[in-house]
Amino acid sequence: YNTLIAACARSGEIGRAEKWLEVMQKQGALSNTTTFSNMINACARAGDVRRAEEWFERMRDAGVERDVITYTSLINCCAKAG
Repeated sequence: YNTLIAACARSGEIGRAEKWLEVMQKQGALSNTTTFSNMINACARAGDVRRAEEWFERMRDAGVERDVITYTSLINCCAKAG
């Protein structure tokens, strides 16, 4: 699922990425650092800072550890938005 979410992220298709995340969760797969970073990256590609921040907060709430890719994706999103 992370590969599908990453592909959507590369295209900036937040809605599709979220759809695959929902499918992933319904199947019982756990979200990890890569999953959340991909979601933040999708938001960054689409220039949606608010949504990226929401995913960043969800990551914290889920107790998932953030890494350099997570922070880089969030910074890129803010930079793209100006």
